[in-house]
Amino acid sequence: MSGGFHVRVYESGDHGEVGEILYATGFYGEDLAVTGLFDDRRLFDLVNTEGYLRYLSESSFVAVDDENGRVVGYILGALDTPAWDALFARRMFWRIALRGFLVSWWRYPESFRHVLAWAGELSDEAQRFYAEYPSHLHINVRPGCQRRGIGDALLRKYEEHLAAHGVQGVHLITSNRNGKALPFYAKHGFVVLKEKESTHYRGVPGQKTVIFGKKL
Repeated sequence: MSGGFHVRVYESGDHGEVGEILYATGFYGEDLAVTGLFDDRRLFDLVNTEGYLRYLSESSFVAVDDENGRVVGYILGALDTPAWDALFARRMFWRIALRGFLVSWWRYPESFRHVLAWAGELSDEAQRFYAEYPSHLHINVRPGCQRRGIGDALLRKYEEHLAAHGVQGVHLITSNRNGKALPFYAKHGFVVLKEKESTHYRGVPGQKTVIFGKKL
């Protein structure tokens, strides 16, 4: 990417490229493909982005390269996290289970085991912050396109979206292993609300879940 970019609302045709970016940053900001972990890309998509793109597309934004029209980053989230949790349970659990039990458990058993381990791992930790930080977000920028202001622009657009809906606080969940993300969030006024030991990826030492929050 050598030229400029613009940020717009997600469109259905962006789905494939959002999935590419998700997987290319899926291991604490690095490429999952080189780790040998979680090789079921479809299941990874279902767990992490599919629900937002299906049901909260109005709160999903992408950064697009002006020169070639390629999606180079995205930000997804929910205005009301408790409502999102209920919607996810109602609309996405069965899709994840269907993929898991019909395909993943025999074709991608390592991915299947990860999803079973993730079930319920984070939700209880974050719920205590919902009152003050009711919204949440997920943001990723395509490798090779980072450090060019794309993340800044995506976050600015999302915060404008939250402010327009009267939201007063937003949170996110990341890891201490994501060395690129931690200073980015601190630069933009997020503060650490909670840290805890984590086993998000099996066999990776020193993992901690980090929950950030920001008042708007």
